[in-house]
Amino acid sequence: MVRKATFYLTGTVRSEGGWYVAECIDLPVVTQGKTDGEAMANLLEAVQLFVEDCLARGTLEPVLLKYHWKPRLHPPRRVSRGEFSLPVPLPLIVKRHLDECRT
Repeated sequence: MVRKATFYLTGTVRSEGGWYVAECIDLPVVTQGKTDGEAMANLLEAVQLFVEDCLARGTLEPVLLKYHWKPRLHPPRRVSRGEFSLPVPLPLIVKRHLDECRT
C-alpha cells in the first residue's frame, strides 16, 4: 500500500456547451464532466496523474517553479467566490521530494 499525503489546490467549475469544465488554478490541468460533481472528480484524478507523471519524468521541481505552486498540506481558510478547495492525495514521495527541493 502506498502512503499518501493530502495537498490542497484550488479549482473552479463552469458550465460550457452542455458540459461542466473543471480547472485547477494552481497547475495547468483542465477536464470536464456531465455534472459539476463528475467534473470535480475528474479534476482530482487529472491532477493526481499530472503530478505523478511529473515526478516520474523528473520534471516536478521545474513545473512547480514555472507555475509558482506552493504546496499546501492544510486547506485554505477561505477561497475566492466561485472557487473550491481540492484535496489531492498524492504519494508520500511527492512530499519528500518537495521537502528536499526546499533545502
